[in-house]
Amino acid sequence: MLPQLHRTSQTSSATVFAFMLGVALTGCTSTMDFGSQSVADYASPQKNLTICSGYGCIIKDKMSFDDPVLQDLTVIMDKGKGSAAEEREALFQAIAYMEKAVRDEIRFSPDVEYSYQRNAGKRGQMDCVDESLNTLTFLKYLKRNGLLRYHIPLKHYAERGLLVDGRYPHKSARMLDDQGVSWAVDSWKGPNGTRPEIITLAKWYKGRNTAQQY
Repeated sequence: MLPQLHRTSQTSSATVFAFMLGVALTGCTSTMDFGSQSVADYASPQKNLTICSGYGCIIKDKMSFDDPVLQDLTVIMDKGKGSAAEEREALFQAIAYMEKAVRDEIRFSPDVEYSYQRNAGKRGQMDCVDESLNTLTFLKYLKRNGLLRYHIPLKHYAERGLLVDGRYPHKSARMLDDQGVSWAVDSWKGPNGTRPEIITLAKWYKGRNTAQQY
């Protein structure tokens, strides 16, 4: 768990900078590339997937969904075929379903919420880097199989928080709807296989995390 940031009159600027840099290089902030991480290597074709875990995608598992999973996803996403809003509602269930299907296939322990440092380096445990890349892979899988009709997955994950602005860094997958509105699809706050957060990117950018989440 990261310590709370405290200000004292005797703390030098160099000490503060060193501390903040150390915090920024842990947990959910394990890559400080400000959106340059491409998901091209994680873009799923019809079935093949690369699943990230271990914090910062240090562990990569290859897998594919079988036909029954695709059939289940087709039923789920068909509930959202009427509009972009309905599709986002269907995505709540689809993303959770895919996370469970991945866990069953790869056989790792359920991922806990947030980025607790005791779980760093463990297979199946995911910080926001892992979650963002995996969620983008899921979105691309749905898109390539014709199940995402009103949204387009965006290539780079979104980032917010620089510590110097009083916020811990955080990342999320994102997508664009048919009206040009950007959305965050963030699975980091909940345990593996639960409802993700899907909110406008503008609203997501205003959020903040706490030290207790690390």
